Amino acid sequence: MAESLLSPHSKLRHRRSLRSGIGVLLDLAERCCAHDHPAAAGRLARQAALLSPGRGRAWFVLGRLAVAAGEPATARDHLVRAANLCPNRPGFQLAAGLACAELLPGDAIGHFRAAVRLSPSWVRARVALACALSGVGCDEDAAYWADALLPEDPGELATLSAADWADLSAARPTRQEQGFDQGSDRETDLGADVAA
Repeated sequence: MAESLLSPHSKLRHRRSLRSGIGVLLDLAERCCAHDHPAAAGRLARQAALLSPGRGRAWFVLGRLAVAAGEPATARDHLVRAANLCPNRPGFQLAAGLACAELLPGDAIGHFRAAVRLSPSWVRARVALACALSGVGCDEDAAYWADALLPEDPGELATLSAADWADLSAARPTRQEQGFDQGSDRETDLGADVAA
């Protein structure tokens, strides 16, 4: 209501400052996650989601926190919402697929295919897709994706650095898997409640 009294230039400044404030909340939430403060991270991410429900990054952080808390249904809901709000972020797609894998294998395969389409060289997404396809009996498709992972020359396996192998086998998700390195979700920064 107060925004309707502002000039067009003031409205734009107001939206930018609100977007920036939500971004700061999410940056702080991610830092709290990194330093093992899930309660503080949850409060910050929930506040960001309340201010801008169309912000996929807020739902992604909430979903990762629900995974860590052992709440699979909540995690699945939040991660799928994040993937739907930011369909061009392969990390969001992979996380949503992993959350859906047990109960909704068809949805999981769709998310894994999207992650592979968005980032074709990402090995984790290809492995997840091959495993999901194998789990539902699509062995030929699974074999295709599994074979696509292997280099043509077996000598190439030796050229992978120790960091590459550690990245492939690490239990902790990479920044790409978490969706932090795939660009901004600014196209969904402001929810419908703010954009009006």
